[in-house]
Amino acid sequence: MNTKYFYKIKEILVLGLILISSVMISSLSTFYILNRHQNIFIRSIIFSLLIILSGKFILKVDYNEIKIDLKTIKYNIFDNIYFALIISFLSAALSTIVYQAEFIIAKDKAITINDILSSSTQVSTDNMGLLYIFSVVLVIFIEELFFRFLTFKYIVKDESNKKDIYLFIFGSSILFMLYHGYSIARMVSVFILSISYCLIYIKTKNFIFPLIVHILWDFLTFMLSPLVSLFKNYNLSMTTATSTMNTIFFLISLIIMYIISKIKSKSK
Repeated sequence: MNTKYFYKIKEILVLGLILISSVMISSLSTFYILNRHQNIFIRSIIFSLLIILSGKFILKVDYNEIKIDLKTIKYNIFDNIYFALIISFLSAALSTIVYQAEFIIAKDKAITINDILSSSTQVSTDNMGLLYIFSVVLVIFIEELFFRFLTFKYIVKDESNKKDIYLFIFGSSILFMLYHGYSIARMVSVFILSISYCLIYIKTKNFIFPLIVHILWDFLTFMLSPLVSLFKNYNLSMTTATSTMNTIFFLISLIIMYIISKIKSKSK
């Protein structure tokens, strides 16, 4: 029992070392002759290659299962999307509460909506560029590949073993939190989001669904940021406002899916 417990801890440590090494090596890949987006692109390529190779040669994971996920995504797709939206809405709502709590506790340190609107560096999507967008999508793909697909395959030897499942959820989420966190509120929020992605992966048994939700979350956060002016009369931080808009988006999507499900059930 104890031997197995320590073996599982060792698995988490191995995953952590792979992550730290990949981040550090890719972060050193900065070329001053290139612009910011080109450097981001190069770092994302190097980071991706390191994670993929680590999964193949260190974790010994079979990537052919991703092909199976792509082929089987059409099965129960409506129910899987419906479940993913429910979990995404709940995690978005919890993240909003976390960010607002941080704002209430440390209001003097928070960046408010009015701070953004009054500054010369307002949020803009004009300078994203295709190279930057590709880099972001690639990194999100690799994050889900590592934190969901590779971690699950490496830790969970028996899907009926609940201890392995719990270790996957919390181990993956702790690593995901440490990878993204730079404040307590963000770390808690990211931890919540990671748990939601893990639950979606476990329920759907398909790597593609948490990937789609993760891409949606990141791009909604960025693309909806220019709309924060809608909340300028409310006492909210910038992070609370963007998280609120994500919550609203997932709620609207969930309502639409519910209506579609009712129409489908009546037509049968």
